Amino acid sequence: MSDNLQTTDFENWEEIAHAMRDVQEAHSELLSAMAHRGDVPKSVYGDLYDDLSDTQSQLKSDLEDRMFKEHPDKADTAVFYGKD
Repeated sequence: MSDNLQTTDFENWEEIAHAMRDVQEAHSELLSAMAHRGDVPKSVYGDLYDDLSDTQSQLKSDLEDRMFKEHPDKADTAVFYGKD
């Protein structure tokens, strides 16, 4: 690893992953509130909601990649993606 690479403690990666799960849960709750309980037509939110989903997935993947670069000895996909 480069000496110039700013690193994050592994425990902080676990906190970041937990926060990402909270965001995903809120994201699902938003969809439920709009689509199921609110009867908001998908034409109102569909594309932007999909963009948000894609961005969130990319962020999660990028963060996980960074965690593996910083802590190859401790990193595990279960941190961000849970256990099977």
